[in-house]
Amino acid sequence: EALADAAERYLAEGFEAMKVRFRRGDWRDDIRALEAVRGRIGVRLELMVDCNQGWRMPWDVEAPWTLKHALMVARELERLGVYWMEEPLHRADYDGMRALRDAVDLRIAGGEMARELSDFGELIERGCLDVLQPDVALVGGITGLRRVAHLAQAHHLTFSPHTWTNGMGVVANAHLAAGLGETPFLEFP
Repeated sequence: EALADAAERYLAEGFEAMKVRFRRGDWRDDIRALEAVRGRIGVRLELMVDCNQGWRMPWDVEAPWTLKHALMVARELERLGVYWMEEPLHRADYDGMRALRDAVDLRIAGGEMARELSDFGELIERGCLDVLQPDVALVGGITGLRRVAHLAQAHHLTFSPHTWTNGMGVVANAHLAAGLGETPFLEFP
């Protein structure tokens, strides 16, 4: 209910999309929370889901997902009309991300911890992602971020800068995104 309340507030404030973090322990509880949102607001907000499986923090006590788990979750997210599934597997599981991407119609997003342009090149070459999410604070500043945006454009992928580090990162990511277009994320057909 709290997540559905938040979605209503964001909608009333004029937001067109909302990203939801999965962190309730059991992914089925996260799916129930998304169902509550969809039940309340329908499709008036685009929903993205961060599965938080790309890298582990000390407080992550649940076992990381396998491809089988990620595929089960992806099927539920497809049913709920979610725009993207972020970090569904460990960031180095290239084969798993490719297999997941090939198995579902849902966009697969990631790359928030990638530090080199070559990291994004490998993710692209191996067919792992639909949405590239570099963080300006990690990928070489605004210049590095622009390079990733150009890679996304050249490969017809969505580009959406990712920020969780600090206020300067938010400003830099937003500055570049605003310079490339008017939407919170950019799709290059």
